[in-house]
Amino acid sequence: GYPDTISIVGAPANPMMFETRLSADVRNNDMFSYYSHSLDITSHYYTDENDSVLIVANGNSKLSLFGLTLSGVNNCAGAAVRLGSSSLKMERCVVERNVSSAISCDGGTVEVYDSRFKNNFAASASVFRMQGGTLKVERSTMDENLTIEACGGEPVASVANLNGTKASFENSTFATNASADGSIIVLNNAELDLTNNTISGNLPIKESAASALIRTDGTSKMSLFANLVVGN
Repeated sequence: GYPDTISIVGAPANPMMFETRLSADVRNNDMFSYYSHSLDITSHYYTDENDSVLIVANGNSKLSLFGLTLSGVNNCAGAAVRLGSSSLKMERCVVERNVSSAISCDGGTVEVYDSRFKNNFAASASVFRMQGGTLKVERSTMDENLTIEACGGEPVASVANLNGTKASFENSTFATNASADGSIIVLNNAELDLTNNTISGNLPIKESAASALIRTDGTSKMSLFANLVVGN
């Protein structure tokens, strides 16, 4: 059978200086550029012939990622890491330049520490697409991620789409992300705790859109404490 716990460790574990990269762009022929900050420009992405996922963990698996860079996934409804009811612990990783969500989870547990998510482009949420389960993010940065309704009608949030999820972000940064209406997080029957975060420079793609950083339904719960919100 398969092991219950899988650990993937980059060496050296400092992707800001040296990197261990897992990429779906096996032909190394993707052209990629981030969206213009002009509100009437959406994106300039071009990728081809890549897989829709890099890492999959099903069942009760436990996945640990340390010091890795994940990139090159090309499926805006896909994910660099896809979990079922499994658990993921990610430390000192970079997830970048994917035409997909960074992490997609259906009922599992996600913990992220000291990591960065940048230049990802997806249909629903470019970083975290959660169905149930729990999400904990600390000391991490989500920047220059873009979400538009390109592959379906799910709620559009540049960073996180939380459906029935209990989530917390602490000591982290949300900067220069963009979605159709400027939302960085969308809640649906979810719980969200934001503590000591910096939220800056996030913007709507559509100039006429009614802008909101966090969109919530009537059943979700949200707690905010000591966050710096400026320039959105």
